[in-house]
Amino acid sequence: MSVQIALRNFLHGVNINDGPLYLASPSLTGKFCSFAFNGTRIPDYLNNILYTICNVFGSEDNVVISRIKEEHLERSLQGKWSVNSILNGFLLAADPITTKPFRSNFLVQFNDEVEDNTKNVIEFAKEYGIPFISKLVPNSTKTSYSVDVISCMSEEIIDQFQLLPVKYDGYHPALEFGHSVFKSFVEVQKTLEIASQSLSLPEVKILKDLSKEHSNDIFAIAEPSTYLNPFIVVEGLDGVGKTTLVTNLARRIKNAQLVVTPPQAINEYRQIMVKQCQPLCRAFYSLGNYLTAKIVKDSLMFNTVVLDRYWHSSAAYAIALESKCGNERNIPTKGHPLYKWPEDLMKPSAVIFLELGEEDRIRRLRGRSKTGTTEEILLEKSQLLRQRLVQAYKNMENPSCIIIDASKSKEEVCDNVIKELTNRNILSN
Repeated sequence: MSVQIALRNFLHGVNINDGPLYLASPSLTGKFCSFAFNGTRIPDYLNNILYTICNVFGSEDNVVISRIKEEHLERSLQGKWSVNSILNGFLLAADPITTKPFRSNFLVQFNDEVEDNTKNVIEFAKEYGIPFISKLVPNSTKTSYSVDVISCMSEEIIDQFQLLPVKYDGYHPALEFGHSVFKSFVEVQKTLEIASQSLSLPEVKILKDLSKEHSNDIFAIAEPSTYLNPFIVVEGLDGVGKTTLVTNLARRIKNAQLVVTPPQAINEYRQIMVKQCQPLCRAFYSLGNYLTAKIVKDSLMFNTVVLDRYWHSSAAYAIALESKCGNERNIPTKGHPLYKWPEDLMKPSAVIFLELGEEDRIRRLRGRSKTGTTEEILLEKSQLLRQRLVQAYKNMENPSCIIIDASKSKEEVCDNVIKELTNRNILSN
């Protein structure tokens, strides 16, 4: 298939803060049943010259290697130009014969048309073995882009067409083509194994070796109703009071043990791993879930266990972040396979989800240390990400989820949780 045909048969998605902008060539009319041309104007802040750069992957590259390469390409782009000038995007093929229907790409945004811009982007692309770039120029009516496909080898225009704003009802295709929600310990192992071959990070090798040590462990056990003691998980966004609640529950519930994740065995690698691409970052947290499950399993023989975060957080953050943009309507709906609980990970007896108004949550966060993880920083900046994350939590497959208003005093919140757990016969009177 020629470059021209391939490009003209792709849906182009541009991820922007207030929601995605979708673009397609006129030749795609009717090819995607989920969208139609709507004549939408291009947002003013995208009314600039855009250069698209798409990484090249071999047929042997799986999703982990591809995402590692994408992460490296994005950081290099941000090092070359302003971080605010780089936009995330994707290409989704409209024809069934394209071997890899989904590709991430990046867009470099310039305020004016300067010949040197094109030359600089071409030179950058050459360094990464990228055969061509696309130059998008908004037309005078701001209702479409004129696209020049430029060969990096000859630096000549090899195709020209139009891209128009379109409607697209689906969520980000990354969730279908190599998402970061792990459904088994084997999947976690495979990701760490592949990543250890592609990255020189010693932390990745250590985690890979650690997962191998547990490769013969049996994680799946009986249903929660057969546990000797309750297994209670507390979930919610940062700043809603999870740590305070688990501490109070461990103090108030007889013979209760407080457990945290990631466990001590891997927690020292957290700061490095959260900076990696989503599949690798989530593999770290998922490994933590399985190792924590072993601790919980042993503890339940003698104690009620109260756990601060579990699989729900690993999956919900993956879904919210991989959705890239938009609000809670731009993630898979409840019942999607992404929300199904892993078959080999022990389930909690109950999940407490703390809800808190955004103003109160921010006020509480301001009293904390100024440092935070990459995810916490993103959450603070993006209301849309918070909306996606909360909805992802609520979509999880878990019949024992209890939603609690966290705006009360810490004593009242703990009282309400214990009351709910008692009413549901999870805790005895």
